[in-house]
Amino acid sequence: MINMSTLKLKAAIAVVLFLFMAEGSFAVTRFYMPSTGTAEVAPTFEATWSNLTMVKRIRCTTTRFNTTMVTETSPSITTGNCLFRQYVSDPLTADQTFAGWVRGQIMGLASSSAAKCDSSFAARIVSNDGTIVRGILLAYTSEASPANDYPTTLTNRAAPSQRNINTVNALYGDRVVIEIGTNSNNPSAKTSSQVFGDNGSTDLPVNQTGVDATLNPWVEFGDKDLSINQSVMIIE
Repeated sequence: MINMSTLKLKAAIAVVLFLFMAEGSFAVTRFYMPSTGTAEVAPTFEATWSNLTMVKRIRCTTTRFNTTMVTETSPSITTGNCLFRQYVSDPLTADQTFAGWVRGQIMGLASSSAAKCDSSFAARIVSNDGTIVRGILLAYTSEASPANDYPTTLTNRAAPSQRNINTVNALYGDRVVIEIGTNSNNPSAKTSSQVFGDNGSTDLPVNQTGVDATLNPWVEFGDKDLSINQSVMIIE
């Protein structure tokens, strides 16, 4: 004789386990921020950046290639934002839909304790040749708040803190574009710095307190295991 109460209990347990596994498991694609490596295409910079005097356009990768850690420093800025890097991925190997969230970590500092400098970030999908914007994953955003201000010594900072991204339907051959820099709102002109490279023994943790500038900066997209045609990178 079948015990219906037992069957109902087992069914309920199965549903709970399924929901738990579905909630707790998701794919993540992490991009590193090498200090060298020329991007294959040159997409237009996001229009919000007010200072482009020091930007470098570099290929971003999902594996580390052990490029040296380099500290880059902005010009002196009172109010505005400075783009340090535009990272461009290798081509996607399939049509795919981007959804979920993005977050990242980078080491940063400001030249004065009075400076109000924070991480700034933007991300989008472009066509294979970089000329068409397929969709905006995250429009320009700044981490501007007293808790996120860069201190005067290199310290781990969100770039960006975890934020939901727009849904974008990317096509075969499209590329991911990641832009990172700093936002400044200073009483007088100050500089800000960020560290790029990927030869660290491990990656920066998710916190606002770390001081080990030898660890790798990164940006990752959650809820997506991206399919990218990543060939071997030749370090110049």
